[in-house]
Amino acid sequence: MIITRIKAYNLLKYSYLDLTVPETGLIAISGQNESGKSSIGEAICFALFGRTFSITTQNIQKVLHWGENHCEVELTFKLEEVTYQVSRFLDREGNQSAKLIKADDEEPIVRGLVDVNAMLIKILGYDYEQFAESFYLAQREITTPHPHSQAVKIMAGIEPLEQVVDDVHQAQAGHQAQLAQCQGELAAVQKDIEDLGVRPGHFALLEQEQSENHHQQQQLTDLIGQIQKGAYTYAQNKRQIGKLRTSRLIARFMGFMSALIALVSGAFGLLLTQGKQFPFTESLEAYLNGQIPIWREVPDDAFFYAAGAGLVLLMLFFWRIRWASHRIRHLNQESANLMDHLVNARHMDVEIAEYDAGDKHDSVASSEDSMRNETPPRPDEQDFHALKHPVAIGEATEQQVMAYTEPEVVWLSYILALLKAEAEYLQQDLDDERCLLDQQAEFQSVLDQHQTEFDALQAKIALLDTSLALLHGAIQHLSNAFNRDIKNLVARTLPLFTDGRYEHLQIDHDLSVRVFSSDKRDFMDLEEVSSGTQRQIMLALRLALSQKLLGRTIKGRQFTFLDEPFAFFDEERTRKALVALANLGEEVSQVWIVAQQFPEQTEVAFAVNIACQRGEERLIA
Repeated sequence: MIITRIKAYNLLKYSYLDLTVPETGLIAISGQNESGKSSIGEAICFALFGRTFSITTQNIQKVLHWGENHCEVELTFKLEEVTYQVSRFLDREGNQSAKLIKADDEEPIVRGLVDVNAMLIKILGYDYEQFAESFYLAQREITTPHPHSQAVKIMAGIEPLEQVVDDVHQAQAGHQAQLAQCQGELAAVQKDIEDLGVRPGHFALLEQEQSENHHQQQQLTDLIGQIQKGAYTYAQNKRQIGKLRTSRLIARFMGFMSALIALVSGAFGLLLTQGKQFPFTESLEAYLNGQIPIWREVPDDAFFYAAGAGLVLLMLFFWRIRWASHRIRHLNQESANLMDHLVNARHMDVEIAEYDAGDKHDSVASSEDSMRNETPPRPDEQDFHALKHPVAIGEATEQQVMAYTEPEVVWLSYILALLKAEAEYLQQDLDDERCLLDQQAEFQSVLDQHQTEFDALQAKIALLDTSLALLHGAIQHLSNAFNRDIKNLVARTLPLFTDGRYEHLQIDHDLSVRVFSSDKRDFMDLEEVSSGTQRQIMLALRLALSQKLLGRTIKGRQFTFLDEPFAFFDEERTRKALVALANLGEEVSQVWIVAQQFPEQTEVAFAVNIACQRGEERLIA
């Protein structure tokens, strides 16, 4: 932007100020101390930004001329052939107004402080901070610009990256807070899981115990049934065996008689038919005739039939005897199965767990305690061995068998009842353990969700760390490039200010400066050169920053305002500085220079020379 006119009422030193200046060249402002020179630059600052270098927006009423209740300022400037006019009003109560218009337009572009300030930054390309670091040198020591100022960051092009860095830090802080919260939630859920007291593998062990319990119950149930059935079968078989033995005895007698009949009948028949030549036959016939006279009527063949019938009966009774013996053996073998069941009962290994049921199993516990206090007696080993052989051979009586098996069945039934009570314990324990496992599964699901969130947050934080590393690398690269560009820009103006004695600077990342001396052929710290030379170098650095800002954000020609840049300069340095300022180029084509006085016979001509007088409150030029 190029200033063409500034007009003010009751502002700072002046009750009335009206300056119309050319668009190019050096604009000299001279005068004694407290003559109002600096007020011109502060009036320009106030018109553009609503503040000055020495007065912030919080104390802005101090810009009012002493004793006045309000002030006004109007600044006309050109930007790429477009003329704008910004005006501001302020009263002692702190009421302010502002408007921005284009020349010859009656309707303002914007009104109000906020809108006017925002629009000016938009069209100018810089705000107050950047303006104060580049185009405006207030009456102060010329020092190295602060490397971390917002203006320098914008000039270097790192301000957007630093905004991103801030955003990344905020995001990282948010993720870190979420991570800490997630860690707390993970620890809380893990504590809940630990408080459940779930023992690894305990549920499977309970299931195995339940399976073994059911198996033992089934074994005992089957064994009790087998013993009861075996005892009943033994009693039934015992009775049948008695009957079979009686039947077999009768069959043996009847068989003997049948054999005798067959033998006698056969012998009579043979003697009477085939043995008449024997003396015994005659004696036999004489005897029969005397004792059984009717035997003569019996045919001779009848004796042979009788012998055959006797043989047939003998065979039938022999079969009966063999069948009865076979049946007895079979029944004895069947009865002997009882002893197998009794042996199995004796050798059966049944484990009954002792449970401390606690409050949850009071009813079951009292039931089992009652059962344990009423344990029935069991036949001892001596009774078992005394019965073992007689049962095996079928000689034990029914009473002996019942006397042993009945208490054995009662005892086995008692053990079965204990197993059933244990099964209730196991089922309750399984239900409780299943409930704990279900709760653990729910907690684990929540834990997995928190762990997934935790891992995702860690991944995000790691990604943000990588982003920060890349951003810092990019910022470092841009800073180095910025310093290099500033160094190159300074190299174009510094020889003009120092009459060629100094041409090159070293500028590190914090804008610390060292200057190359042609005489010493080495870089020197600023403390090694004179104060005047230091100010020449710093002035060149400031102008380089102005050119950098021009190259980055600003379009068109620009003005610069230098308040007392030649303080402590001798006349020779001032002349050379004026020559350098007059030859900055077309980009910075309007240079305002404030000084108490300018040397005579300078090589350059001022476009206008504004003289300020101490005690004069009105200035028109």
